[in-house]
Amino acid sequence: MKLNRLLSLSISEKIIIGNSVIIICGAIAGTLITRNLTFQAADPILILFFSSAGVLISVSLNALILKSALKPLYDLRNLVRKLQSNPSELEVRFEHSDPDIAQLVSVLQMLVSQIQQRNTELQALSRQAIRAQEDERKRIAQSLHDDTGQALSSLVFNLERIEGRLPDQLSEIRLRVASCRILAANTLKELRKIILDLRPSILDDLGLIPAIRWYGRTRLEEAQIQFNFDAPADFPKLPDWISTSLFRIAQEAINNIVKHSKATEARIALQWDESGVSLIIQDNGVGFDSGGYQHQALVQRRWGLLGMKERAEAIQAKFEICSIDQQGTKISVRVPSHILQKVD
Repeated sequence: MKLNRLLSLSISEKIIIGNSVIIICGAIAGTLITRNLTFQAADPILILFFSSAGVLISVSLNALILKSALKPLYDLRNLVRKLQSNPSELEVRFEHSDPDIAQLVSVLQMLVSQIQQRNTELQALSRQAIRAQEDERKRIAQSLHDDTGQALSSLVFNLERIEGRLPDQLSEIRLRVASCRILAANTLKELRKIILDLRPSILDDLGLIPAIRWYGRTRLEEAQIQFNFDAPADFPKLPDWISTSLFRIAQEAINNIVKHSKATEARIALQWDESGVSLIIQDNGVGFDSGGYQHQALVQRRWGLLGMKERAEAIQAKFEICSIDQQGTKISVRVPSHILQKVD
């Protein structure tokens, strides 16, 4: 009972009581020893020995009491470090009789709970925003293909017919019609690229692997970057919302390689096992300091990497990026198996 009451004291009370006990005991012991040594006319070396021993014992006892009294703070520090390293999976479980520490833990539990709740809400909103974005991309791509694309195709065809029917004496007009036809044909070609970037039909028709392979070859080989793609023949069919997110991440990574990396080689791999599915994108480009990429992206207003991370988190995947200056970049996305079973 008395021990429980002692343990329930605050840290400051424990330190005050412990130091007081040391001071009282040290004063009594020192007085007794000094009195005995004085009566015995002891050697000064003996007096120095007992004084040093007393100081050493006092310091040791004080250190022991302080360490014991401050142990809850050390435990709380370790808990905070665990929360920093893995805030999403660790619950705040910390029990201690010290009232000050108990209050700190209570506040920490409340803050962690609020943060987790806000993260859950933000992830739900992010998934909804990404889904709405993909639906809008698909609608715009379909509209451009059916309306603008068909109109441009018809324009190119009619200009070609007009050009062929103009007489030879109207060579200047024929040249102008030919110039308009070429301009319309180039516009149609660029429009088709925009449509494919918005929503490639190959993703809906053939699936994730052909879509990534096609987009990688189209963009990387066009930029004179050697492209290697690896995926197992028995790669499972993924839910549409996961396939779309993985494709968008690969698409953004490929565009970054073309625009910024100055790479000569790039490799994309899809892997899977019982624990989940992985997407890995590597290049041998100039690289960058990936340690603070999130802060740098916010400051420089470059949203590509943040967008990839956001898409990965929206499907509850683990996103990792490792880049070293002049040694290339590696991006990994890991979707755990239990997420693949969900119906979004």
